[in-house]
Amino acid sequence: MSNSIKELLSKLSDMHNAEQDRLQKEEKEGENFNVFSALNICSDEMRLHSRLLATLFNPKANHGLGNEFLRQFLVTAIKVDDNYITHCNESIAERYVGEVTETTGGRIDIILEDGKHGIIIENKIYACDQPNQLLRYYNYGVKQFGENNFKLVYLTLYGSEPSSDSLGGGHFEFIKLSYAQDILGLLDRLMTTYPQKPIHRTIKDYITIIKQLTYQDMDTKYSQSIINEAIDNIDATSELLMLEKQIGDKLRQEHIIKPLIGIGFKQRQDDNGALWKSLNSKKIILSLLKQTKPIGKKCGLRLLRRTRLFRCNLN
Repeated sequence: MSNSIKELLSKLSDMHNAEQDRLQKEEKEGENFNVFSALNICSDEMRLHSRLLATLFNPKANHGLGNEFLRQFLVTAIKVDDNYITHCNESIAERYVGEVTETTGGRIDIILEDGKHGIIIENKIYACDQPNQLLRYYNYGVKQFGENNFKLVYLTLYGSEPSSDSLGGGHFEFIKLSYAQDILGLLDRLMTTYPQKPIHRTIKDYITIIKQLTYQDMDTKYSQSIINEAIDNIDATSELLMLEKQIGDKLRQEHIIKPLIGIGFKQRQDDNGALWKSLNSKKIILSLLKQTKPIGKKCGLRLLRRTRLFRCNLN
């Protein structure tokens, strides 16, 4: 190993240790408590995300922010005048719009309307698109407001495209928004409003959840210091990047696969290296997959239950 790599790794190790000390101190002092994590609703589209956003959008809600969040959303995200929606009806979350057919019906996650204009928001965290979903909500918007008097929004973690199944073969305009940038940006701006009110603590917790869901929760100063250190030692960084695959393979083999084999798991060479073990006649399968994005906080490992099938995804 070259001296430049040793020096870089030594510096990064010191930075990592200092960051762990900071995190432990915050944990001890209770600074990391998050009410949404405690309630285990971090990825619940309706009970958390749709209802909280709908409440913030509603100027008549008791959050004390008036129309500030709605106004910023209209101007910044939807790109319309701040008076496009002047007020909101009370039932703006989970609006039932009729029995589902091929072209109509369903439950709209969030709807903002004032009698003249409307904004229909389909909110997706992890749920899959439903057949003809956006088509059905577009048709509702046309019927309710008129073709040119509403906006249809497809809100996802990263601003993804809707599936062709959701579009139902239709050709109509919609706006793609993301939690990672659009909603997070709006909430960050909301945190700068003064005077600070009780709702700001809730917003702070919500920002933390969104950052976790979109893998932006590493402390900004810490991550930037790592980047700066890597750039300052560009030769060593380049060498490590060239060995990225080998390092990842070694980590998986030594710290995940071998320990699992050591407790009785067997590996299927003909099934993408899946590991399996029979426990009380219930088969558990671990599929080791490489992904471009991390899917868990601890060793990149999370177990997703599929009846009796457990799948382990590794970054």
